[in-house]
Amino acid sequence: MKILFLIFIASGFFLKPRAYAYTNFIGYGYAACLTCHYNAFGNGPLNDYGRALGANLIAGRLFIPDSVSDSKLSEYSGFFGKVNYKSTFFRPSLDYRGIMVTDNFGQGGSENRYYHMQLDGNVVLRMMQDKFIMSFSYGMLPEEEGFGSKMKSISREHYLMYAFSNKFRIYAGKMDVVFGVRVPDHILFARARTGIAQNDQSHGVVAHWYNESFELGVNYFVGDLSDDADVRLAGFSSMLEYNLASDFRVGASILSASHEFLSRTLAALHARVGFFKGASLVAEYGFLHDQEITDLNTGVTTKASDNYFFLQSMIKLKRGLHNLTTFERYTNVPEGSTENTAYRMTTGLQWFPLPRFEIRSEISAGRIFLENNVNKDSWTFLNQIHLWF
Repeated sequence: MKILFLIFIASGFFLKPRAYAYTNFIGYGYAACLTCHYNAFGNGPLNDYGRALGANLIAGRLFIPDSVSDSKLSEYSGFFGKVNYKSTFFRPSLDYRGIMVTDNFGQGGSENRYYHMQLDGNVVLRMMQDKFIMSFSYGMLPEEEGFGSKMKSISREHYLMYAFSNKFRIYAGKMDVVFGVRVPDHILFARARTGIAQNDQSHGVVAHWYNESFELGVNYFVGDLSDDADVRLAGFSSMLEYNLASDFRVGASILSASHEFLSRTLAALHARVGFFKGASLVAEYGFLHDQEITDLNTGVTTKASDNYFFLQSMIKLKRGLHNLTTFERYTNVPEGSTENTAYRMTTGLQWFPLPRFEIRSEISAGRIFLENNVNKDSWTFLNQIHLWF
């Protein structure tokens, strides 16, 4: 169990974000994901407003002359350049992310590794004045590390959405499971360990209710139909967020799911708050209970009741440039054994020098406390590039 715990913690350093606009942007006064995304719970492609907002508010103006206004940047934020608002039916997009990971940073014996994290193409078809939307994403996943690594294809998401009103809509297809706050880092213990990380989409149906006071999502899912039937995690989840103020949300999430070898229950409390323009805090505290069959012949099972916590801050330093700092803890409590706890703190810069371009440079330090041992701090240097069109 200790070895598995160590492997899990280490693997978290190499998974990075998929979201295009971020939960942290509540610091700019935008609390609802639906403002900028077609998917009411975030992730996936940006809508026209989200693209325009990114160009004239979030991104910097490196190499852009003063003669080009912010409104002109918004006007040319579309896939083909100038946005054609008269023709709204067809909205394509492309995304690429890559990361250079330096292990044992500053400790001797460091090693650099490059990963293609994401190469996705998406098409959104908008009909009936956006009452009916179809979204299709096709992506490539690396089979190994390196610039020339082999890639395998994946249908990351494909769904239909029908809006019965401004306050109620239904999604059906393959999507991210509804649970918790979607921060820009899927390396978090809260995502990597809970099975709702970068590539954990599931087929199902989502109902979404929204008004000025609250936002509610209910998700019934059957697992990824491209996986073997006996390992498709099927069940339901739900998330509720309540607005204490326009820039202060509190909420709770639950999930219950199982397949032939595993039963899983998740519960979490979370909060998001924006301060002065461009600053925010996001926090989540959750519990995970797993019951897994480890011996098919005898039916022997193992149980674990884990818990996690993370707190992430964003501070705007100047237009397009932010400091991101994350503190997180994960405690693994296997049945009949003592608990193992991992701590990790990550800080660095997130820079949008100009529209369609993001650079992140971060240093991460982690320590694991086992039953009779405390590991030395592990230091990792992370440099990421993100391009979208």
